[in-house]
Amino acid sequence: MGQMEANGNPLEMAYFETPTAPGEVLEFYAREFRRRGHRVANQPDGTGGGAVNYYDTARGSLVSVTAIGVGGKQPRTMVFPSIIEAPQGIHLHGSAPTSLPRPPGAMTVMRLDDRGTGPSQGSITLTELAQGTPRMLADFYQEQLLSRGYAPVQTETRSAAHGVELRVFERPGERLSLALSPVTKEGRPESLITAVVEDTASPKEE
Repeated sequence: MGQMEANGNPLEMAYFETPTAPGEVLEFYAREFRRRGHRVANQPDGTGGGAVNYYDTARGSLVSVTAIGVGGKQPRTMVFPSIIEAPQGIHLHGSAPTSLPRPPGAMTVMRLDDRGTGPSQGSITLTELAQGTPRMLADFYQEQLLSRGYAPVQTETRSAAHGVELRVFERPGERLSLALSPVTKEGRPESLITAVVEDTASPKEE
């Protein structure tokens, strides 16, 4: 899926699907990470999926794999491996912040909270998967965020290459940046949502 940012830190994420159950996927990665000498943290989501991760002090990176089970006639597991170049003040969560609107049926892939003392202190990066095209989801967020007191920063919407929709909103003390990317797959359209919430009220230490 390429290079992104999480709380201002470089993030590289990939995506694949497998018929293997999400719990088995997580067990595989946890076993391999431990075999290589890493201290692994498990974060189940209560449905058989979740994430396994470890912090690589030598690289200064958080390495994580999220597995999400999808039912249906042919159940599948969506797997999101990621590497975030970040200080140890970064904390991984499995649920979205309640302050943000969520498209119906959205599934949380990753949430990173920055509890450090650097420029991104207090920021949150949320990655979710939702049904719909980036433009459909952009319209959803526009309506929901305006009703919650946000205002668009640009007077015109912005579209990046490859069908990615970019939006930026602000309200007192908070800035929200959205990147909505299409997921290439057969069947109904799905998009990956990357939302970065920045605390603009508190002074940051450099």
